[in-house]
Amino acid sequence: MKIKYLLLAFMLLSASVMRSQQLMLYEVMECPVKDSATILFVSLSGSDESATGQKDTLDLGDVANITKRYFPISRMQRQRFLKRVGMSETDSVFIYDYALNTLLTRSVRDLPMVACLDEYLYPGQLHTTADYMIGFLIDKSLLSSFREKVNGRYSYDVGNTLVNVGKANPFIRGPLKPMIWTEMQPELFPADTITIEDSLSIAKWYNQVTIKAYECKVDSFRFVARDRMYQANVVGRSLQVFNLKTGARIFKHFTLETESISPVHLNTSETEIPQLRMGPLFKGKAPALLWLEWHSFGCMSVYLLDPSGETIPIRCDNRH
Repeated sequence: MKIKYLLLAFMLLSASVMRSQQLMLYEVMECPVKDSATILFVSLSGSDESATGQKDTLDLGDVANITKRYFPISRMQRQRFLKRVGMSETDSVFIYDYALNTLLTRSVRDLPMVACLDEYLYPGQLHTTADYMIGFLIDKSLLSSFREKVNGRYSYDVGNTLVNVGKANPFIRGPLKPMIWTEMQPELFPADTITIEDSLSIAKWYNQVTIKAYECKVDSFRFVARDRMYQANVVGRSLQVFNLKTGARIFKHFTLETESISPVHLNTSETEIPQLRMGPLFKGKAPALLWLEWHSFGCMSVYLLDPSGETIPIRCDNRH
């Protein structure tokens, strides 16, 4: 009996340690405030769940007739929220642009916290607290080095940023490399990774599928992609990654187009806006692959190029 209790205690402790080591990623988003004006905002509501897995919304008081898209939360609400998501005022917020190789670090205590209305809703409607996202307000002046000049004007490109809140910076400095692909003969693609179920799904919805294949080499990795095309759309993609030195396959993935997920465009020219990026990103972890898929619902994940198949979800708080 003692052994059984000891095993149970060990399992609970191991689960607790794994949770504490889990890398929590967020993103900088734009929150509409009035007309075309926006604020920059890091929503933490993606981590705000009760033990049952349901959203445990913060009591924001009477929000039914609030006419503002965002407002600051009270000191008591802030303390309660931070405690619930496992953060403290002494933690740091790390905002990293992996395309520009720019890092911003700020203490949690120095950042205001606000409630921001779901972008698909409008002020003046009857709202509940669940309609609001809770997170950090990021002054645009803090991200001045995150700007890129496009058509003679500077704009904030927050689409290439990842955010972590914790005691130490988890990011490796060094921009992730955009991936440029070249077309290859489909018959040269290695043994496929598509499952019978995915193959049947494609056959069910698409009566005529053509095949294209692509290759990309970055650092010590060789990437090969095999696309199943219906007209001009990619409806399924097999991706495999090999170590160039050993020839060993270290990663495989299949994306089936659905209502919520679709494969990203593969760049075949350096003049195109980069989609897929890869490279060292997290300390103590394998190189990362970003923007493998587009998500209409849900959130993107970061894939680690490791046989373990580890993925790190981005808690983007998608309200779509």
